[in-house]
Amino acid sequence: MFFDAIRSVIGERDGLGIVRPENYDGSCDYRVTFSWLLNNDPERLNKRSKNLVIVITQEAVADYHDAPQNVQERAIEMLRDLIAQNLETYDPNHAAPYMTEEPSEQWLFTSADIVVY
Repeated sequence: MFFDAIRSVIGERDGLGIVRPENYDGSCDYRVTFSWLLNNDPERLNKRSKNLVIVITQEAVADYHDAPQNVQERAIEMLRDLIAQNLETYDPNHAAPYMTEEPSEQWLFTSADIVVY
């Protein structure tokens, strides 16, 4: 449900890496992390983007599951739209030195953002 919607907006990217919950049971926030090859630094051919961490709060997940189907469909649509809007201004570049962890940017989505009656 959420992963497919998020993944459809992220699209295809060179060297895309994804960390996502395998057996999500709703007991915590839903969190998916993406990164990809930047291909913009001749000194670092395998330099990866900042980690993009997309979080849907536990409450939003529960509210989504409790909502009628039309509200669920609208929530997925709203989530896609919000991610697409954020991607328009997202800068995946960073200046972290070689052999250090890439910085992260987190986008948090709550019930107020996506589960609207």
